[in-house]
Amino acid sequence: MKKFVRLCCMIFLMAALVTPVFAADDKAADGETPDGMLLTTGADTETDSPDTSRIPFVLEAPKFVFADKVSREEGKQEINVAFSKNEGMMKYFSLSDADATLTINGNGLYSMDVVAQIDWAIDDPNAWHADDSWDNDGKNAKGEKTVGQWAYVGIKPDGNRLQSVRIFPDFGNPKAKDNTVWNGTKTEKGWKDILTAEYLSEKDGSYYVDWNEHVLYVRVRYIVFTIDNDEDFGKNTFITDWSETAAVGKDVEEYSGYGMESELPIPVLSNPAVETPDEATGTVFTFDVSIDEEFEKNALHSEVYGGVGHLVYSVRLSEASGWKVVFRDAVSGKVTIPMTEILGEGETYTDGQPIEVYALAWIDQYDGIGGNWFGNLGGAHSNTLTYGVAVTPEPTPEITGEPTPTVTPSVEPTGSEANPGELKPTSETIPTETIKEDDKKVCPVCKLEFDPQLLGFCMFYWIGAAVVILLIIVIIVKHIEKKRDEETDILFR
Repeated sequence: MKKFVRLCCMIFLMAALVTPVFAADDKAADGETPDGMLLTTGADTETDSPDTSRIPFVLEAPKFVFADKVSREEGKQEINVAFSKNEGMMKYFSLSDADATLTINGNGLYSMDVVAQIDWAIDDPNAWHADDSWDNDGKNAKGEKTVGQWAYVGIKPDGNRLQSVRIFPDFGNPKAKDNTVWNGTKTEKGWKDILTAEYLSEKDGSYYVDWNEHVLYVRVRYIVFTIDNDEDFGKNTFITDWSETAAVGKDVEEYSGYGMESELPIPVLSNPAVETPDEATGTVFTFDVSIDEEFEKNALHSEVYGGVGHLVYSVRLSEASGWKVVFRDAVSGKVTIPMTEILGEGETYTDGQPIEVYALAWIDQYDGIGGNWFGNLGGAHSNTLTYGVAVTPEPTPEITGEPTPTVTPSVEPTGSEANPGELKPTSETIPTETIKEDDKKVCPVCKLEFDPQLLGFCMFYWIGAAVVILLIIVIIVKHIEKKRDEETDILFR
């Protein structure tokens, strides 16, 4: 009996162990993914395409990746790797911990962890170092870390559009026992286990990679680990494709920036609109902008060096309010400007009121990481985009009656339905004789045609002046004669 019971227990135990395996196989056969199975975004096969709808942003590989030397000094091998994020990722990683938790819980997730990974290769652009353990953040099935500091697997993204990470640090003294960076640990490989002698140079007893003799290739991807907020707490892993490859080192041309304003592209603006997304946001002015992608890339590369690249928008409601300058990232897409950034002091916006906007590309530049500033450039203005219709006077209606010769031709209808042709003069009647005098250029004082108007004065002015002069002369002569008579009278007394 005991043997029978023991046999039944063994059969039951074996069935319990085997059942989950077959269950997982059944799920895979039905197109479902067992919990914990690796899911890769962007895969070609339908069965490998994951459902990323619960992730609160578009999960995609970085659009831009840059690799630059931190120093040109001999023996300094550190490289700066910078990678970009899309708008949704920037917004999510800018949230506080509490708001981020509310966001993922609202999407049906108990937790979500996001990391970036930087893979690298030297001289051979296909000699990458990522392996299956990188899919599990560099850990084995037991959760133990198996990769050393040469594997950049657990980088936490931030809320910036561009994030920089330094790789290839100083290896330190290779003979020091506590130098785990170079020597590794019992479970983790060190740099000495990864780099062979052909890549290494030596200075002052330490090793380094001379980028004047070798080329470094880098690529970046994102991994998202989620746990479902349900009774099963299902675990899923979502992995993007690798980004395009960036390179730095021997014979690789370094970014040098723009030399002339004419090299900068001209933005193209279109589709203006005024919207009110919600009460908290308020009224906003929106439009589309298109810019050469090369400038978008170079603007970010300038940021790696310490500079900045922008699209600068000038917006105004009216000539009286003046232009308001607004800075935005150098990217193509929809631009949203709150109306509060456009309105002047005491101004309000009326629906349909015209809004004008134009743009230009602007960039501030340095000659390398920690390098010298060598100026900024502003490109040519884009087209001026106008939203709304300017208020114009109503057109003068067509005249149906013949005006009399003594009125000006500017008239307006009286509005009488019975007599629509009746007109009302808009100016005073001009006398017929005035028109004749203007035509003959008569003197405005004496009204005579033949007035010579010497020096521009009417002849009657000259006659009057002559009479006055004669009167003065007569008075003076009379006065002199009187004086003489008085003197003569005195002598003969």
